[in-house]
Amino acid sequence: AVLGTVASVLAKTVSALLSLFLGRLFGKALGLEFPAALQRHMAAVQKRPLKALFLARLAPISTGVKNYALALLPPEDVPLLPYTIAVIAANLVVTTGVCILGVRI
Repeated sequence: AVLGTVASVLAKTVSALLSLFLGRLFGKALGLEFPAALQRHMAAVQKRPLKALFLARLAPISTGVKNYALALLPPEDVPLLPYTIAVIAANLVVTTGVCILGVRI
């Protein structure tokens, strides 16, 4: 369970960070922007980035959608350290339970 959790969290963290950088690169190249209708809800990310990003990572939405949506936010709105910590924390919450359940079965 421990090895599975560590491997899964590591893989998910690396893929989320890679998606962040690739999303910013390609999003900028394609001229994509975060939807204006959602922009007004981003004050929480600016005030408390760790809490907001953690809760965003736990949202019941496809991981790919979350990765690329957050990549479209300006880099100053999604600081790298709080984002990385939020990804690790959220993945630990979800992955630990799944790995423990898998060991029990």
